[in-house]
Amino acid sequence: MIAAAVTEAAGPMAARPGAGTCRGRRRTGWIGADLTDGCAHGAPMYQDTVGQSYVAILYLYLPATHQPAPDAALGLRPVTAWATVISPTLGQVAIRTGRLRFGPHNGRMLLRTGRTGVGSTIGHDLTIEVNDWSVQVNVPETGPADATATAHVELASLAVREGTGGARPLTDKDRGEIENNARRTLDVDRHPTATFDSTRVGTGDDSATISGTLTLHGVAAPIDVQVREVTPDRYRATTVVTQSAYGIKQYSAFLGALKVRDDVEVEIEVRLGG
Repeated sequence: MIAAAVTEAAGPMAARPGAGTCRGRRRTGWIGADLTDGCAHGAPMYQDTVGQSYVAILYLYLPATHQPAPDAALGLRPVTAWATVISPTLGQVAIRTGRLRFGPHNGRMLLRTGRTGVGSTIGHDLTIEVNDWSVQVNVPETGPADATATAHVELASLAVREGTGGARPLTDKDRGEIENNARRTLDVDRHPTATFDSTRVGTGDDSATISGTLTLHGVAAPIDVQVREVTPDRYRATTVVTQSAYGIKQYSAFLGALKVRDDVEVEIEVRLGG
């Protein structure tokens, strides 16, 4: 890849947007270029025959005594030049390749529940944090479409962070009771861990859909996870878990007048390099 990219980098078009090729990939754009201490950095965009985009980081090194000619394309005539494709992209969003690991050290997993029933005004909409979880994503050089993802969630680590609505604010005692009820509802003693294994990754302009199998409460069922970049190097994954699809009976109180909604929203936000 490096040898092929040298041809692209070494000519007078090195710092110009426009047409170009890199081992069968067509350059479709350019992400930035600057001149700092005699070194120009740019990231040309490439696209292969199946539409997969890549970002190539280009380095143009000049002698300390050389002053670039002031033409419209920076006029750089490099003495040494090379480039390498380092990141496939989701549209214009670069995704790092390699093995990525996430957990409480560089991210947060939240569950959000709602309420239903004639007595719903008494209960609370809850935000519950998972304190023990891990996600591993493997992104090969061929791009996100060939990526795989796995996740493990320890269900005994649920902690209530917030309760909105309800007849009165949540107390610490209420939080403890809710956490105990959640463990009983999920039958954590028999099924302590939920797992996810991806089967397919679909990419869009600025997002991805990771399809796979979620095993929860001893039941395996298909699920889709939506992934989107929130800010540079920060990503958010969201999905909805329907409890009844996994044989889980919704928690209820007051003879069924108050129930937790069947659908539970799941959100994972992670940062790269954390």
